[in-house]
Amino acid sequence: MPDHKRESYSVAALGPNIYVTGGYSSDSLEALDTMWMYNSEMNNWTEGSPMLNARYYHCSVVMHGCVYAMGGYRGGAPAREAEFYDPLKRKWISIVNMLKGVGNATACVLRDVAYVTGGHHGYRGSSTYDKIQSYRSDLNEWMVVTITPHPEYGLSSVALNNKIYLVGGQTTITDCYDTEKNEWKQIAQMNERRMECAAVVMNGCIYVTGGYSYSKGIYLESVEKYDPEQDSWEMIGNLPSAMRSHGCVTVYNVEAQL
Repeated sequence: MPDHKRESYSVAALGPNIYVTGGYSSDSLEALDTMWMYNSEMNNWTEGSPMLNARYYHCSVVMHGCVYAMGGYRGGAPAREAEFYDPLKRKWISIVNMLKGVGNATACVLRDVAYVTGGHHGYRGSSTYDKIQSYRSDLNEWMVVTITPHPEYGLSSVALNNKIYLVGGQTTITDCYDTEKNEWKQIAQMNERRMECAAVVMNGCIYVTGGYSYSKGIYLESVEKYDPEQDSWEMIGNLPSAMRSHGCVTVYNVEAQL
């Protein structure tokens, strides 16, 4: 990535493009509003339009052909601002603010609704948020959906089989939320505690990469896979290097790491 001196950015994939938004400069610790796009077909990087709001430790998702950036930190405080990038217009557009500003939360999309889970809130992110906020673009409206059984930050979320799976964070607990039934279920526990890991769905399974192990005090390079049919986790390999606060997306059903 050309702008490699950045940390705590967010990553989302739309078509052949991988969008890397925000983060903070590792030199100045200043929040960034920049966006870089990697085209996986052309194997090149281009700098896109800057976001309306600089942010780091924020969430990004793809919905209705646009890239949404939500929450995060700015000036050390969790932000409520949210916006989306329209690749046809090549511009960012504001949406209504989140109900609660959160940083180091996680987001995924299920049935054209964005779900933002957990994270830190309060002055300088002093408290862990225990709810899921959802956003509907047709109504431009946020609402609180449910309370999570195990409030977390630094976790990841994915949508699979019409359910939301919460993985990683400070424990090995994995929670599954059925949005239609409004029911939680705790499933098989992961092999490692993975703070600020990344997760992706591929071929009907969940893959979780890297993160920081509190129990071992190290960054992780291992990858583990969850099979929902077997309700089991297995270690399947390693990343090229250990990492945390990274992005993980699928492009044409091929996993890409940033």
